[in-house]
Amino acid sequence: MAQRAFLHQAEASPAGIYVQPSSPARGDVILIPNCATSCLLRQYGDALRILLENQCGSKAPEVWESTTFQLEKLLGLTGMFRLYEGLLTADILFTLATRLRPYQKDKGRVNQSLAAMLDNLVQAVSEKGKLDVLLCRTTSELMTIPRNGVPGMRPVVGVTGDLYTRINAIGNASLVRRLEQLGCEVWPSPFFAEMADLCAALAARRNVRRGQLKGAAVEEFATFLTQCVRRKMLSGLPRSIKALAVEPPAHELIRLALPFVGSRTDSLIVQCVAKTVDFLRRGAGGVINAVCINCMVGTATASVIPSIRAAFGQSPVITLVYGNSEGPTQRIRLETFVHQVQSRWKSSAA
Repeated sequence: MAQRAFLHQAEASPAGIYVQPSSPARGDVILIPNCATSCLLRQYGDALRILLENQCGSKAPEVWESTTFQLEKLLGLTGMFRLYEGLLTADILFTLATRLRPYQKDKGRVNQSLAAMLDNLVQAVSEKGKLDVLLCRTTSELMTIPRNGVPGMRPVVGVTGDLYTRINAIGNASLVRRLEQLGCEVWPSPFFAEMADLCAALAARRNVRRGQLKGAAVEEFATFLTQCVRRKMLSGLPRSIKALAVEPPAHELIRLALPFVGSRTDSLIVQCVAKTVDFLRRGAGGVINAVCINCMVGTATASVIPSIRAAFGQSPVITLVYGNSEGPTQRIRLETFVHQVQSRWKSSAA
């Protein structure tokens, strides 16, 4: 059965863009990445099914919650690498657009360009085009959009947290937009491709500890292959773009996290902690851990924040919990945080 999959990202993904899918057609499938561990992410599929049934009735498209293993069985090894290339391209485009948007001369220009680039990316993935060439071209086009400044001219705030809340404006009360309105530049955490690299690297270490050498070898081989793909994709990017939008390799992120978490810590927590450290060491003025209510990943990450702050001269790092707590107190906390970031930024520039 030929089926067309589409991913609907609500209003401000980190790039602040709203992607409106076309009307559902017979055979359409909404793909929601899922995981095998205990996580609120596993509830989103059922919630979306209820929403679609209320809106579309019998015409509601199918919702497929897929783990990486299930995707591999469907797509095969070649298809998975193709998907990885596309997701890595989307990761970099989202991050670069987010960092450039506060300086655009024409309001909405970056988002419009990004939307067109994502359409081209979808077509290139389906038609087996050269995604490394597309990545170089589209990032260069983003960099040529007329601007009134360059990244770093505003105080930079890194945003990490659980996978859904940190990238979805509906889930985080338009956090990215609000930070930009308050005079900041936002540096988002990585998304699916970079997360897959980190999970594979941690899984290999976990299998070695358990004596599961075959499983470790499989994960190491997969990591080797994806890193070959990653090097190919990034080889043509200028150093300036890599500095703005390309993540450190997985082994480096693990190294950054290990002083603050144990070797058996869940991969999602490792990523949040590692990115908080990475943001601060690369010059961000502060970091926000944006999480949904009752999120175990967010709660565990929040417990580590005091140690990270102490290691970086008490840099502003806060956890904002979304779900039913948005109100005056939440806004005051955010504005106070931004004031601290701006004060430290001005002091360092003096």
